[in-house]
Amino acid sequence: MKKQYLGSIVLFSGLLIGLNIPNQVDAEGEINSSENSYAPFWGSGQDTYGEWIFTTTDKHYIGYKNMFIADLSNSIQFDYIGENTGKMEYRILAEDEVTVLAYGAYTNNAVIDLSSYKDGVYYVEVNKYKAPGSIIGPNTNFVQVNKESIDINLTINGNYGKYNPTSVNHSSAKEGATIGWVIKGENGFILEGTGNVTPEQMQTLGDGKYTIETTVTGKTMHGNPLTNKTNDNFEIRHPESTTLVDRPINPESLTGTKKIEDSELTWTIYDKNNQPIATGSGNKVPLAEINALADGEYTVKFTEMSPEAIADTSSGEFKIRRPESTTTVDKPINPESLTGTQKLPDSSLGWVIYDKDGKPVASGLGSEVPSSEVKDLENGEYKIEFTETSTEGSTHSSDGTFKIRRPETTTTVDKPVNPSSVRGTQKLPESSLEWVIYDSAGKKVASGVGNEVPLSEMEGLKDGDYKVEFTETSPEGLTDTSKGKFSINKKAEPKPEEPTQPVAPINPTKPADQGTPIANQKPNVLPEATTSKTETFPQTGETKSKSSFWLAISSFIGMIGLVGVKKRS
Repeated sequence: MKKQYLGSIVLFSGLLIGLNIPNQVDAEGEINSSENSYAPFWGSGQDTYGEWIFTTTDKHYIGYKNMFIADLSNSIQFDYIGENTGKMEYRILAEDEVTVLAYGAYTNNAVIDLSSYKDGVYYVEVNKYKAPGSIIGPNTNFVQVNKESIDINLTINGNYGKYNPTSVNHSSAKEGATIGWVIKGENGFILEGTGNVTPEQMQTLGDGKYTIETTVTGKTMHGNPLTNKTNDNFEIRHPESTTLVDRPINPESLTGTKKIEDSELTWTIYDKNNQPIATGSGNKVPLAEINALADGEYTVKFTEMSPEAIADTSSGEFKIRRPESTTTVDKPINPESLTGTQKLPDSSLGWVIYDKDGKPVASGLGSEVPSSEVKDLENGEYKIEFTETSTEGSTHSSDGTFKIRRPETTTTVDKPVNPSSVRGTQKLPESSLEWVIYDSAGKKVASGVGNEVPLSEMEGLKDGDYKVEFTETSPEGLTDTSKGKFSINKKAEPKPEEPTQPVAPINPTKPADQGTPIANQKPNVLPEATTSKTETFPQTGETKSKSSFWLAISSFIGMIGLVGVKKRS
């Protein structure tokens, strides 16, 4: 049988004195908004002069229903006011009011803590024992403590945990509980509701981080309000890719971005028929992939795939139209045609000729190098380069090499009349050199190979005018011819003179140191002045007559010389 500690009426000195009993509370309970305590009230027992002050330290509900009740309290305390000086003790009893869960000494206003006890009904008893020798008896206070809570479960639903949840469920085991929630975003966005958060409500949330705060409310067994709160976090994130093409024609950079750090970013290039022709991963298409594209129209797409398997694709368009020149050299040696081509009709085409040291020696515009430019080149090694420049500024160069080695002869005749040497030279060592002699009528009278006309060929020529040509047939078949002229006049050749006898001087004077005169020496006789001789000058073929007188004088002077030589010998 439960103990009943009720207020009572006691008669003192013939008076009815009402005990200080608080107003009775109904099932809804009562909260003391000012003191959270009942004081003073009389307890039970033999001590009718003692009073108690009962307090809940956590300011929860205090009520009275057949006994004093502390609803939802975790800690309480008592204060005895009276003349009894005996010791005090407390006990915590289970709901059966028999099982002792805790006990010990107690002093006024000491806190009895029940915070570690699970939900349930407990009884707290505080006893004031009679002091030895005191006429005042013991006193007891007895209070029911109701520990009660309301649970709440918050579940974020989705395939990827707290990322992009589809809904939020709430539940509580408390019958009749009411659940309300508030979703707060980083940007201050607030969404409120009751019960579960539906998929439709979740879809109204934009990307960002959110906190959901949930409150559950109900009533205790005594009808007092009962609440509990919980919260959790989640994130709404959707991929968002971007595609950047640096130039609409012949781009050098195709890049993409992603919004979520741990997303995967891939790219694909499609042709004008929307057929994929190249694909890869990362935020950049390698330049080698771009350079491998043929001329045409293309679309590049970057796709961000989030960890939640949500994809977002962006795209960009571009064209490939690259210049592509060609260079053609018709012959590797002494070319006659240096031409180039361009791929794009609206491009420009230019050419440059470089020597073996890389120095430009000629340049121009167009698809062909003028023949005059090639003819002006000296013998040597060259490179011809054609460059096509598109309207977008892209360039492409092609080149070819060639050699210039042209023959070049010379003809040398040592004398215009009766030459003794007719020679020719060649410029290229590997060339051949030939000669031909023509008469005045243009008829070939002699020919041969080499750099000199043999003397025998010259001696066989008749008197007359001639032309000699030296021609250098090069390994490439190029020729160069040089010419010379001469005449043959055999009559103009001087004849060797017969030896003349020495002539003694007239009336010679014998020097003292000279030898004996030659015996039987005839006096010199001068030739007659009428004697003449014609002299032909080999260089010009001209003739000149000399008188016999001067011839005699010359012979005389020569004889004197001979005589002198003889005497000296």
